[in-house]
Amino acid sequence: MIRTLLAALAIVPLILAAPAPAPADAQAAAGTYRIVPDSTAARMTVRSFVGTIRAEMPPKGGSITLDGNGRVTGGSAVFDATRISGPADAVKRLLSGGDGLDVQRFPEIRFVATAGRIEGGRAVLEGNLTIKGTTRQVRFDGDAVREGQRGLSARLEATIDRTAFGVTAGRPIYSRNAELRIRLGMTRR
Repeated sequence: MIRTLLAALAIVPLILAAPAPAPADAQAAAGTYRIVPDSTAARMTVRSFVGTIRAEMPPKGGSITLDGNGRVTGGSAVFDATRISGPADAVKRLLSGGDGLDVQRFPEIRFVATAGRIEGGRAVLEGNLTIKGTTRQVRFDGDAVREGQRGLSARLEATIDRTAFGVTAGRPIYSRNAELRIRLGMTRR
């Protein structure tokens, strides 16, 4: 028993010394970071008293440019609304139709960054979000961590009034608000 306790205590310094993920600003060198499609997705969640609808969209491409102080100086992302996926075919049909994202007429969702900052493991990204041809300003907040020498990942969240973009599917049962979560995987060019 004493040997087991001593062995466990010997491991403690190793655990405490293990490197934690570095904050993003420790590795967020100036430059342009392109979005890595396999590590990036956008999720929309709409809640109601009867349940929750979740749908996810893959990216088509994009990039973010940082200056030497972690400030976002530009960037954009495009998501493929035609490849929306959800837990059921009914969700996909509902969100793909005219009251949803109307993917036949508007196959893409776009975000253009106008400002932001990645500092101390925190990320803020402000810009213009375009859904169904309507553009509104949005602010995403979240976390960012470095991924090796050239990579950066972020998890960002925002809440939007989806009806302001013309997305009314499920109203009035489902909320007019939608939670947007974006998982970004990026690599510096």
